[in-house]
Amino acid sequence: KTTALILVVGAWMVRRDNPIYLLSFATFKAPDEWKCSHDDIMEMMKRQKCFNEESLGFMQRILDRSGTGPATAWPPGIVRCL
Repeated sequence: KTTALILVVGAWMVRRDNPIYLLSFATFKAPDEWKCSHDDIMEMMKRQKCFNEESLGFMQRILDRSGTGPATAWPPGIVRCL
């Protein structure tokens, strides 16, 4: 009986959930200069002169479905490359 009790208690201790507490919460507010609309991004892609109309159409569809909007802040390293 003792062995069974120890096994049951041991299994219960292993399976129980340990609580996780949030100690701090912070968000990053990007500067307004980092914001680009979809039209701005598409214009940058067109200036690359390496995409055909089919590729540009595909990129436009991806942007439309990406969940980003005109207030989305894009990292300067990405925008600078375009």
